[in-house]
Amino acid sequence: MLSQHSEEMIKLPTRVDNVNHNGVLFWKINNYTELYNESLNQEEGQKCIESDAFYTEDGYKMRVLLYPNGVYTSPGLTGDHMSLFIQILKHDNIETLDWPFNHNVSMAVMSQEDDYRNHTRALTKQNGRDAFKKPISGDNFPIGFHGFIYASWLLEAPFMKDDSIIIKVVVVKPDPCVRKQ
Repeated sequence: MLSQHSEEMIKLPTRVDNVNHNGVLFWKINNYTELYNESLNQEEGQKCIESDAFYTEDGYKMRVLLYPNGVYTSPGLTGDHMSLFIQILKHDNIETLDWPFNHNVSMAVMSQEDDYRNHTRALTKQNGRDAFKKPISGDNFPIGFHGFIYASWLLEAPFMKDDSIIIKVVVVKPDPCVRKQ
């Protein structure tokens, strides 16, 4: 009877949805060369690719925005760099969270070859920024890097493999044992 009960327990889902709730997002973007070329040929606006929403362990909801050809607000970077941003999203449980948002955020383009390093950047704490305040009327303004990485670097190894790139974002609460400087 115990083995039958164990088999039933294994079949139960651990979550009702397929959304990540640990503050770590691995995002594989397929057909990246095509997406990049489309962004070069756009006459109006900018090509934005949005990740699925994910949550931190303590309940903040967010997504990642990627612009293959960069964001036009940065003179000299458009077409030369990929832009990468994180955006805090409004959701039903927002009132239960601490504000302003003060987590550590690191963003990386993952190397897909063993001998190379990932290209990683971290957001600095900017508690006065609107991007880290509680969303009121909608999702917050994205915050991140207009010039995250040279666009040409993504079109070849070690970051490109089988016409795909992988973005990793880690969002964690600051360690209370680490003294602020």
